[in-house]
Amino acid sequence: MVALAAAALAACGSDDDAADDGDTAESTTTIAEAAADDGETDPDSAGDGGEASADEADEEGATASDPFPVTIEHTHGETTIESRPERVVTVGLRDQDAVLAMGVAPVGIQDWFGEQPHAVWPWAQDELGDAEPVVLDPNELDFETIASLDPDVIIGVDSGLTAEDHALLSEIAPTVAQPAEHADWAVPWRERTLIVARALGEEARANELIAEVETSIADAAAAHPELEGATALIGLAAADGQAYAYGSEDVRSRFLVELGLEVPAVIEDQVPDDSFFVTLSPENLGDLDADVLVWIGGDLTAFEGVLDQPVYPARVADQGRDLFLPYDPLGGAISFASVLSLPFLAEELVPELALALDGDPSTTSTYGR
Repeated sequence: MVALAAAALAACGSDDDAADDGDTAESTTTIAEAAADDGETDPDSAGDGGEASADEADEEGATASDPFPVTIEHTHGETTIESRPERVVTVGLRDQDAVLAMGVAPVGIQDWFGEQPHAVWPWAQDELGDAEPVVLDPNELDFETIASLDPDVIIGVDSGLTAEDHALLSEIAPTVAQPAEHADWAVPWRERTLIVARALGEEARANELIAEVETSIADAAAAHPELEGATALIGLAAADGQAYAYGSEDVRSRFLVELGLEVPAVIEDQVPDDSFFVTLSPENLGDLDADVLVWIGGDLTAFEGVLDQPVYPARVADQGRDLFLPYDPLGGAISFASVLSLPFLAEELVPELALALDGDPSTTSTYGR
């Protein structure tokens, strides 16, 4: 079954949350060749080397207008999708955003957090339109309900599907699991988008959207050159004064890195190779010292157990360098870090980061102290 505790940490944190077979057929294209390893994608060349030539496409049944069948590699093998899916179920934490961005409304969405209508957040509601997908239990894979939705494909890219999970889901429909190159629940937004696009036959659309998102992030960074080279951390409060800090491989931190910010080495060096976060005990909260410290999940009162610790970085507190983001909407948007939520973040969060970064408590952000 899904490692649900680890999925919960991807949203709200728990120190218990550390985190075979696919459908096989002759491959026409593989996502491993198309998606950039570190998320750097050239819209004009993404997919080069992974797409079959015109002659090969004719031989295998795929054409420029109909790319199917496609074969996608993942941590449990590979999955072949024979024809363009119409009924899509998502079982990854953030997968609904990429599916919606491709112009497809899922018939079922495994919920994550936030109690949003149809498990779709504000930045994706326009893409959802009038569709009313079934919201699946966030705490377990409901195989019976998923089967009842009669999906053509099941998307679990942003997930921690086990080999058993994948095998059971594959009995219902072709199932695309998480790629092996990244920790579970830590697939970069570009790669998430490209994998989903390949599964739905919308790779050209994905490349256009990726280029637009890259432009929005680049424009936001250009408007605030003071972000370049400054240090930044994203944190989450835990019980008993503990905290979680996310490394640069986490999807939230990747947004900050794209703006030119850097995760402090003292945190980066503590993150295990197979994870994306580190747990800090109360006596080690001094490691949270950064030019800007972003807390996710509420206002000041939600973090009293951490803020009251004597080793909480004085520079951060005294100079108003910490931000406190409620989940709805900014905390949720950075937690999703998707092709749909990132433009919203670039517009709404970046100016707040700049206010916190200046070290002047008199210019406190809306989300500051």
